[in-house]
Amino acid sequence: MAGLTLDPIKKMVDKQKEFVSNASHELRTPLTSLKTEMEVALRDKKLTLKDARSLLSSNLEDVDKIQKLSNYLLKLNRYERDDRIPFARVDLKEVVTKAAGNFKYKFNLSLQKSVVKGSEDSLIDLVMVLLDNAIKYGNGKKIEVRTKKGGILEVIDHGMGIAKEDMPHIFERFYRADASRNKNKSESYGLGLSIAKSIVEMHKGTIEVKSKLGQGTTFRVTF
Repeated sequence: MAGLTLDPIKKMVDKQKEFVSNASHELRTPLTSLKTEMEVALRDKKLTLKDARSLLSSNLEDVDKIQKLSNYLLKLNRYERDDRIPFARVDLKEVVTKAAGNFKYKFNLSLQKSVVKGSEDSLIDLVMVLLDNAIKYGNGKKIEVRTKKGGILEVIDHGMGIAKEDMPHIFERFYRADASRNKNKSESYGLGLSIAKSIVEMHKGTIEVKSKLGQGTTFRVTF
């Protein structure tokens, strides 16, 4: 009986350890790059102003990567743990319009008024994650975004799709597919869809995925 009682706690601790290990690994890569470039530059007695500017530019790219990962981790922690985010009546049509405005990409929007109870800021984060994902893996083809009465949101791309063996894992933290989607691994930390799922669960909703390799992917969220 004691073993059965402690088993969920052990699983939670193991999951937390894995998360810390993965986060540390992701942070180590840009930090190592920063440190190495700086050490090499400091040893170079003939370092020119042009070289220094190039070094700083490269360093800024690594700092941006660290900042992006930090922001992802903070959002994930907030949406997984904070149940004090205030809810109000929110129109998904307005949420999509605001989220889409943060991208240069022109989406095919088909939006009906659809009012749900939730946090507008977090729902905008949700839509932005799904739109960003569609752009990354959409192969430049059209991306459709729909809202329907009854609290339904759909994001549809016609890109590379998701392999069957990857489907059970796409919402796992730090998971990045090794097959059809690996060309974008350097652009992703594997946290976006984890954040999306946490936001949906915070709103007591469901998120479903349908995908065919080489044909595209549909994310459907129901509140």
